[in-house]
Amino acid sequence: MQNDFVTLHCDRINHLISKQNLKRGQIAHEVGIDLNLLRRWLHEPGIKVPRYDAQALADYLRCSLSSISMSLVVQPKSSAMRSAPQPESQAHELNAQAISTLHNLDIRQAQMLAEQAIRLAPDKRDEEEFWESKSIVARILLQDDVPLAIEKLYEVLQSTQEKSIANISGKVLTNLGSAFRYLGNIGESISALDLALELFDREAKISGRLNKIAVCHALLVESYLLQGDSFQARHHLSISRQYASQGNHPVIEAVLDAKFARILLLEGKSADAQQLLDSIVRDELPVAIQLEFDLVELLILLDQGDYDQAYWLYRSREASLLNSHRIYWLPLLSYIQAQRQQDDDTELACQQFFDRLKAASWIEKAQRLGSFRDLAKNSFLRKSS
Repeated sequence: MQNDFVTLHCDRINHLISKQNLKRGQIAHEVGIDLNLLRRWLHEPGIKVPRYDAQALADYLRCSLSSISMSLVVQPKSSAMRSAPQPESQAHELNAQAISTLHNLDIRQAQMLAEQAIRLAPDKRDEEEFWESKSIVARILLQDDVPLAIEKLYEVLQSTQEKSIANISGKVLTNLGSAFRYLGNIGESISALDLALELFDREAKISGRLNKIAVCHALLVESYLLQGDSFQARHHLSISRQYASQGNHPVIEAVLDAKFARILLLEGKSADAQQLLDSIVRDELPVAIQLEFDLVELLILLDQGDYDQAYWLYRSREASLLNSHRIYWLPLLSYIQAQRQQDDDTELACQQFFDRLKAASWIEKAQRLGSFRDLAKNSFLRKSS
């Protein structure tokens, strides 16, 4: 039986890319991986990747898999055993691939990778990769059943706190911050993110700590945007930018550009938001990040009163939307249809969606305001005072 992983020969791959004059962003898109992961493949000698991804790359480069991978040299059995990939390293690669796949919104594939990593983790009582995989599965579950996902995240949090695995505990608290926001519990979201930041401040040796802090502050920007607090949103945006630049993570910086455009809209600076949007090259970004900018574009169109164009933008993106996106987009569609004087079932669709999500806080707010279109106007189209 063939190994599930192959070792890439990055020099050969770079040569083929240069020879064929290919763009890395297009390669990542066609192969179905995150651009930053592809960059790792191209600059990290001897990196092991899942065989099906390596084969997809070979197919795109129009070459054989063997021509871009390293063949194992025949050695005595003991040496060969030492060179074989260990289960924990395979689990680590699978988790990295699951996160990358999640960024491209392939939820089922991400879940399959994370569950495979769980099976590979050698010691399920205290192996960090096992709990990393568990946290990824719970994060994926956020797209189907938020309360159940929160329950699973708390299970992982309790276990990782007992075992002092601070790296995973911090990630789980960050994901809880997102989960509570999905339910409309903005105060609880902010509290979870604050706890994550406290943990990251205490644990200086956490891997990727700077980027994790940047992500926490970026999520706090989102929470304060929903509260209409541009001052706090700008404050956390500034801190997030500082950490993202130190951590050298261009994807986080792209997310922050989208958040900044939302802040500008909140402050009534639509022209500045449009100028920022026009300066972004979106094609090479992961799909999840592209949708951040698509939301900005939708909000600008609504600010300009171009409801027909906003409607068609919604329809063009509808197939890509996950539940975490529909929280914004569906109420906005209801608002759009009201402005277009289209009598459809969008309000009912909103009610059914938020009922399935068990998002009691959003439902209560919509009922208090009168409708989900009013929720969109109050929460997503509001202007700071």
